Amino acid sequence: MLSKISDGAVIAAIISAVVSIVVLAGQKKQNKKLIKANVIVQQRIEWIGKVRELTAEYITEISKINSILYFLLKAVDADNEEEYRKIMNEFIQTRNKSNVLFLRLCLYLNNEEEHSDLINLMCEFQRELIKLIQYENEIEMLNPSYICEYSFDTDILQTNIVEKIRNYLKIEWERVKEEVK
Repeated sequence: MLSKISDGAVIAAIISAVVSIVVLAGQKKQNKKLIKANVIVQQRIEWIGKVRELTAEYITEISKINSILYFLLKAVDADNEEEYRKIMNEFIQTRNKSNVLFLRLCLYLNNEEEHSDLINLMCEFQRELIKLIQYENEIEMLNPSYICEYSFDTDILQTNIVEKIRNYLKIEWERVKEEVK
């Protein structure tokens, strides 16, 4: 009888151990899923913040363009070549910085179809800035009519970029909230 109780106790202990192992394996698998989900959610949140930061920097840079062109026009009108060169250099630096920010944003916005309107909008603006710089290099000093022709309405551009980024980030934030559930 003692051996029957011992056999029963051993069988119960084995069953208990097997159940515990199965439960632990399930918990381990669930914990891995939770950790992975938390990492993904955290990365998305950081990504959203970085896109916001880059967008704000880009908009800050492009908003300088009209002011620079205004002062460039003043320098041409005053026939002040030294001031013109100084302002043109600032224009080129602003264009270069805005281009770097544009390219960084493009790397964050990797779905070409989904972001094509936004990317095309910024790309066209960058092309126009390059045309102005190339024209200036060809003739050595821009004339007032050419500067006026290339005065950009950066307010509309900024509004369009902000609207498109805001909509996209809202979609991404909804995705993060869904993944947390």
